[in-house]
Amino acid sequence: VVDRDTIRTGGEKSLLAAATRVLDALTPADAVGLLGLPTGGVKPTREHQRVRTAFNEMTGTMPPVAWRWHISWSEAEGIERDDKQMLAAAYARECRPPRSPPKECPDCPPIDLEGCMANLPAQAREMLMTARSQARATLANLRALADRLRPLRGPKHIVLISGGLRFDQELLGEFNHFTRETAIAGLVFHTIHVDQGDTDAATERRVITSAFGSREMSGGLSTVAGMTGGSFFHGVGAAEGVFE
Repeated sequence: VVDRDTIRTGGEKSLLAAATRVLDALTPADAVGLLGLPTGGVKPTREHQRVRTAFNEMTGTMPPVAWRWHISWSEAEGIERDDKQMLAAAYARECRPPRSPPKECPDCPPIDLEGCMANLPAQAREMLMTARSQARATLANLRALADRLRPLRGPKHIVLISGGLRFDQELLGEFNHFTRETAIAGLVFHTIHVDQGDTDAATERRVITSAFGSREMSGGLSTVAGMTGGSFFHGVGAAEGVFE
């Protein structure tokens, strides 16, 4: 399963090419399928070349970052629970007077921070809402996959390649529901967190947090693996060692 919306376009080819090494270890009796989220893939088949071809056509589809200020996930959580100290630290760092374009991006418009004091907390709340919505959609798709695979006999292993999945107390019910469905279907999930850089010239090369996939969002993937009895891996670069 390739969680496409959490993977940036352009840097995924080497990793997905390495992922096809899993196919090399299969016997003619093994069925294998590919599922792209939200779209794409091949139904389980013993024609392994069809899956290999589909892998070569798979791309990342992460939406561009639309937020203005850098807020880490820990800061967003603190702001949500009305942590005055975290909010003050974010204000001190982000809400400064307007500045000229950075030297490395002379054509970028000047940074205008008007309204920062009011809009920064709103961005923190929107980040969490978007990340939770994305996690719910992903878990719903994985539950649907479990339901389709339930009638199949024999060991069933899912390799989930993703840029990240949100996990917090508000999502605990969805994760528990997912665990029950996968247990009934007899599925084991092995998850690979794709490590991706987070800089952008339009934001003074600062890290702008994405709700769809980031280095801070490995918690949901490790939880999925742990709850289903699988393994969790960090995939750096092409992650060739992971797939081997």
